[in-house]
Amino acid sequence: MATLFTTDTDEKNGRIQLTHCHENNGESMLRIEQQSWAQEIGWFTQKSIDLDPSQLKQIRNFLQTNDLEAINQNRPTLTFSPKKTKKTAEDQAYIIPFPTIATA
Repeated sequence: MATLFTTDTDEKNGRIQLTHCHENNGESMLRIEQQSWAQEIGWFTQKSIDLDPSQLKQIRNFLQTNDLEAINQNRPTLTFSPKKTKKTAEDQAYIIPFPTIATA
């Protein structure tokens, strides 16, 4: 296993790490890890995802052919409409309808 790239996250004491790994069968893959720092134990992995070469190629092609800022600005957002909530008799609870997707 070899570390290829490390970058900080928005969270305090957090980072994302990209490593090159080899499976027991000789296959090569990349692992993306979300890591945190703890004083007593150092860096530890919270979550990880393994990508085989074909998956990595698809992601690379997507990133090379798409403007991520434009995608981010045009993505739908979930909204709740407070006027559509219904008050019930028991315990003054509210029923909130499932959110709808709002498009820009």
